[in-house]
Amino acid sequence: MAKKQLVRTLGLTQILMLGIGGTMGAGVFVLTGHAAGMVGPAVILVFLLAGLQSLPNSLSYAELASSFPVAGGGYAYISKATKGVLPFSVGWVSWFSSMVYAALSAVGAAYSLQIFLPFLPVPLTAMSLIAIFVVISLRGSEEAGRTQVILAGILLGSLALFVILGLVLPSGFSWAEFYKEGGFFIHEGTLENMARVFQAITLVNVLFVGYEVIATTAEEAKNPGRNIPIA
Repeated sequence: MAKKQLVRTLGLTQILMLGIGGTMGAGVFVLTGHAAGMVGPAVILVFLLAGLQSLPNSLSYAELASSFPVAGGGYAYISKATKGVLPFSVGWVSWFSSMVYAALSAVGAAYSLQIFLPFLPVPLTAMSLIAIFVVISLRGSEEAGRTQVILAGILLGSLALFVILGLVLPSGFSWAEFYKEGGFFIHEGTLENMARVFQAITLVNVLFVGYEVIATTAEEAKNPGRNIPIA
């Protein structure tokens, strides 16, 4: 029996926005503050190192996804090389980590909505958001791609507005406030500071998963050999 092929409906813009949404989702708002609380101004270094750490992996995913434009992400690539427990384990770990990140995003979004609508209960709001996106996903990749373009556009616009207002408003960014703890590193001793930096890297590393989201769409992408590496 011939394998059923998914319909290629996702263009470059939709794939790119899926990756941006996977990287700059609710986790940015939930985890950045925690990381800054751990290391202070050195959170800039944390994000730089976390990004550099994910670069080789993202390049590998780009090469594999363009060479093997199939659904399944890491599981599909490893199953090309070997069989048995290894691809099975990778598939389940990938599935479980996606569930955890989905829960993190939903709870983060629920807490954010509660700022403007304090009467909304966080658990019910989070579950409702997950249910809404499940319905959108069930309607097909084209519908999900259009939705992601809208949401990622709103996200990028909001972040750009936040940065601009922070730079121009008197109550915005302040170097004195930035260094209020006394310097770029806030802990005593080089080893302590570096230990906290690496702890924070493990915390924010989950934010750099957009490349994996892009790779899993390869079988539904138009011209994956070109669009996947660009995205």
